[in-house]
Amino acid sequence: GKDKLTGELAGKSGYISGVQCLSGYLSQSDGRRAAFAILVNDTGKIAQGGSAKEFHERIVKQIDRWMARGK
Repeated sequence: GKDKLTGELAGKSGYISGVQCLSGYLSQSDGRRAAFAILVNDTGKIAQGGSAKEFHERIVKQIDRWMARGK
């Protein structure tokens, strides 16, 4: 199944001319918040089987895990 985040995500994605971005905040229930901005350039050159969206998701999950350990 899909990994669920321990924190709450508020984000916005965007795409223009081969660049995909995701930026936003991950908030924990104790009030801590992490801001992030992820930009993937030349998305047409991503290795077969991968995607910028999957890359964005993996980074957000890592930030969430890092924040969950810091409680």
